[in-house]
Amino acid sequence: MSFSSFPMPATAQSEDTLLSGFQSNQGVAFFASAGDGGFSSSGASYPASSPYVTGVGGTRINSIAWNGAASNEVAWQFSGGGNSYYSPMPTWQSSYMGANVAALNGGMRAVPDVAAVADNQHSAVGIYYKQRWVMSGGTSASTPIWAGISALFGQYLANKGSSLATLIKATPGGFNGLLYQTRLTQGSSPGFVDIVAGSNNLLGTPCTICSAVAGYDNITGIGVPNSGKLFANF
Repeated sequence: MSFSSFPMPATAQSEDTLLSGFQSNQGVAFFASAGDGGFSSSGASYPASSPYVTGVGGTRINSIAWNGAASNEVAWQFSGGGNSYYSPMPTWQSSYMGANVAALNGGMRAVPDVAAVADNQHSAVGIYYKQRWVMSGGTSASTPIWAGISALFGQYLANKGSSLATLIKATPGGFNGLLYQTRLTQGSSPGFVDIVAGSNNLLGTPCTICSAVAGYDNITGIGVPNSGKLFANF
């Protein structure tokens, strides 16, 4: 989903009832872009702020010669992020973050959950559209990257005689629960790269959750994927 809005809380909760049903009964994973307007003081946009949706933020890749430096990949300054205006922070999220980060988010659901490349000026995504290659970006590009990863994850599990839908249905928090649980417990096989540089504070006012930091942050979530190592945890 590459759209966003700020519906009335009652409307968002009504939509969440439908999303929850698809998650718990059919094992469906939903992904939504966190937006391309930087930090929003009015709250994170919906549906990325739904606890039944994986909110996806954006990054900028500065070097393909990966050497582990923090400057290789940084938070995209236009990546949306913030906390939900209607949904309290779910347990599957707070158990990873801890009390301090939860407090910075006012005890509300934090957005995004994960991130992928989104800077269309400096590290654009190449797509084939109307018989030609064009450059694209934004969190509307990073979001389908994560949807594609979930499809590969489902294929990986199917080859092992398992099922992603079954795993989603059995895990508190669904697909998000799987991601945070894995990030919390993974040892020698980290499935995420932690983004620790960059800011999405375009307002010029003090902001305590607008910088990429070690661990969770409200620009890149729990990080960008290392898909092979992520899958190896299952």
